[in-house]
Amino acid sequence: MRNITFEHAPPIQQATTCFPDDPHKSVVREDGSLNYAWQDPVPFEHRTEFWKHRTAYHDFGDPGEHFRVRLKPKFTHRDRLVRASQSMEGARVPIIRQVEVYEHTRFEWTIASIRTPGCRADLVVWTLEASADFGHAPSRTELDLIGDPSLVPPIVESLGTTAYWTNEGLQLPGLTHFARLNAGERREGVFAIVLHGKLDPATVTVAWARGQIDQVRAFWNAYPLLKRKISIPDASIQDMLEACARNILQARESDKGVTEYKVGPTMYRSLYMVDGYFLLEAAHMLGDGNLAFQQGILAILRRGRSDGSMQIIPQHYKETGIAIATLVRQCELSGDDSRLTELWPTILRGVDYLRELRRQARELGPDYPGYRLFPPAYLDGGISGPYPDYTTPAWILVGLKFAAEAGRRLGLARIAEIAELFDEVDQGFTAAARRDRKLTPDGIPYVPMIMEHRDFNKPQSATWAFAQAMHPGEVWAPDHEFVRDLLRLLDSVDGEQGIPQETGWIHDQAVWGYSAMFYAQVWLYAGNPGKAIDYLYAFANHATPARVWREEQGLTGSHNGDYCGDMPHNWASAEFIRLVRHAIVLEKAGGLELLAGLPDQWLPRDGVDLLFEDTPTRYGAVTLRLTRTSEGAFALEYRRVPGAVEPLSVVLHWDDTKTILPATAGVAQTFKETLK
Repeated sequence: MRNITFEHAPPIQQATTCFPDDPHKSVVREDGSLNYAWQDPVPFEHRTEFWKHRTAYHDFGDPGEHFRVRLKPKFTHRDRLVRASQSMEGARVPIIRQVEVYEHTRFEWTIASIRTPGCRADLVVWTLEASADFGHAPSRTELDLIGDPSLVPPIVESLGTTAYWTNEGLQLPGLTHFARLNAGERREGVFAIVLHGKLDPATVTVAWARGQIDQVRAFWNAYPLLKRKISIPDASIQDMLEACARNILQARESDKGVTEYKVGPTMYRSLYMVDGYFLLEAAHMLGDGNLAFQQGILAILRRGRSDGSMQIIPQHYKETGIAIATLVRQCELSGDDSRLTELWPTILRGVDYLRELRRQARELGPDYPGYRLFPPAYLDGGISGPYPDYTTPAWILVGLKFAAEAGRRLGLARIAEIAELFDEVDQGFTAAARRDRKLTPDGIPYVPMIMEHRDFNKPQSATWAFAQAMHPGEVWAPDHEFVRDLLRLLDSVDGEQGIPQETGWIHDQAVWGYSAMFYAQVWLYAGNPGKAIDYLYAFANHATPARVWREEQGLTGSHNGDYCGDMPHNWASAEFIRLVRHAIVLEKAGGLELLAGLPDQWLPRDGVDLLFEDTPTRYGAVTLRLTRTSEGAFALEYRRVPGAVEPLSVVLHWDDTKTILPATAGVAQTFKETLK
């Protein structure tokens, strides 16, 4: 039985309490502090240069240090802490409860973001209880400030509490007296951190605050996180799906008039081209397809440059290939061939840019290792650059493949040129990879992701793009040597915590958690669904109980305290959603595969069906429902509305057999069957 226990949750944690599309990304740390005024230690425009020159992993420091304001509730009497805990109210309700138990004191507080007419604020509703044998002591309840007092938002406290000064001199309006806490006494109060607008101090009472929290709870419980119905009979997976949807919506926001699916609330509060491909796809699966399609394309187009590239990070040349793939994928998921035709000149300019990059590589001469591919590039995901590399051509192959297939289907211009460029890059990649292939000490063949030797890199370092070229790119068939060798390598390094380790920036005793989802997709693509689902549950166990992930963290059993990346990291959220969907409805080899990754834990039980309703594919919207009818028997209902592309086949996996479902091109497809 696979279980989600959060056993590998990172020790340094962050969660957000804000609303969907909220410009105020309220961040709560594992100590119950509220954190504001994030300042990136390395500005975005300098980050590539920073990574280029480091020879070993080192972090930017504790990310908490880069919040210029941290506010944490505290009391002023003396007592010894026994234990502390934090919990989120539910998968879909980002209300956080912090409890600190001392020898003679119990201190707890609830944090929630609220919106009232003319105001956006964060509430801290606290309760302080002294034990029966406490005696007495002078005590105040404060918001302790760490940071710059000049940046602290306006704060209102409930009247009648004892809070008035922090150790850093933060003055709060309210009752200002020094009160004595007596044995058995219970106190409560509210702090309201006002992030926008104004809040009348006279209204800020405990009863009012609890009423506001009730409204927040009702809002989230009613909010349609899954606009397209998804039901997984394993409640722990269902909770993770809903939390992932919430995480993505909390990070999403309008940026210069365009709604963008951003990665996180702090250092990755931005659009990234590769993260965006997967976030937009997940948005379609959640039912936000129209917004993702319209706004996602605009977000890409405004990154276009006069040379035809579509690029955000300097020397990240693969981004143009990713952008091309994203434009094609978004149009096909939306079934909008007319929009794809409109975008075709933009795609062709991108192809011309890629051809120019190949010319630049050839100008470096035949001694340059990437002579038949591309100039030295920034890799990302564990190796910086610029280096002659394999991650760049891997994603460019995906973009060219998607464009060639779509253009051929629609009869668009210059398809032969695109196909020819694909073949040239593919041949160059294959020749170079076979030239550079090495063996691990255990004799496992692998392709290092750069064409220059560096002792710092591991065989599995930065293989993220290589995996993505396998799926969703399908550049190489499931039984290709590249696929086979990569999976064998990953299998050799996934034993300690259930997912491959040392694939990212931290090269020793660490995991890049959501990279496991890239590799799980390849396991599923290669016909090993059990391994893919093992990775899914193990990845879930690297989340916090708030169901959010850090990008990278040290192994639980090690003394490695390094960690990096944003939190919540919503590429992680998107990948969880995608793998769950693909386990049930998978696009592969020009067709659809149904139930290819279905584990026994997801079989219907207790009146809960397995359901994906109108889940989007390039072959149209698919509805699949599996219902338990009796002991050991299930009813399958399958429906597909025709989409932009007709599938070559629809294959049902059940009990180690494959069944080809009947289909008529251009006609809605339905199928009902009893499965035992």
